[in-house]
Amino acid sequence: MVECVVSIVKRFVDKPRYIWDMGVAWKKRNETCVVCPSCEKMGIVKYDDGQFIFRCTHCAQRKEQPEFIKVEKLCGDCRASFRVEIPKEKHQPEMLNVNCPYCNTLYVGKVQEVDKLNFGRSRHENTTAKDLIFGYPLYFLDYLDNKPIWALNREHLQYLIDYIEADLREAPKNGRKPYSVKGHAYQLPTFMKLAKNRDKVLKILRRMQTK
Repeated sequence: MVECVVSIVKRFVDKPRYIWDMGVAWKKRNETCVVCPSCEKMGIVKYDDGQFIFRCTHCAQRKEQPEFIKVEKLCGDCRASFRVEIPKEKHQPEMLNVNCPYCNTLYVGKVQEVDKLNFGRSRHENTTAKDLIFGYPLYFLDYLDNKPIWALNREHLQYLIDYIEADLREAPKNGRKPYSVKGHAYQLPTFMKLAKNRDKVLKILRRMQTK
């Protein structure tokens, strides 16, 4: 008698690209879970009623986003376009000295107001594993060989788990042209998508779920 073994294939259809990108998450009213600077438990950063607000889920800590200004320039030496964002001072001058972040050339630039909803749009890559508004460390954060693995919130964390453990992965459907666009997983670092790291990454992500 021949035994028939049936294996269940885990199928995963990806989400649209940038859905959990740091630079646009707040436009979708997503919450970002961070470490509270007072009690070191989970706090929430959220865009609400025209203002970014941090509130701790355990203690009474609360903070609103400070005003920011920007200077945008095209460097005449290295030809790079750059944007500098800094906190607004009470008596803000109309012109500021700024350095090109690529070649350190000094410029005098005109100060412009930064729209609160567009703050941080020039920094899509979250290389510091901190939120872009207050600079607090992300709550769902761990490391594999000194490389950060992070999630903005529990929904994002579940997405990562579903993606990593899937056997069949498909790009997101886009109207009448299914699987024609890149999904959010396109942005994930390569080390997270390597087969040899699959079990290690899943272990880390599932450990985050228990926080």
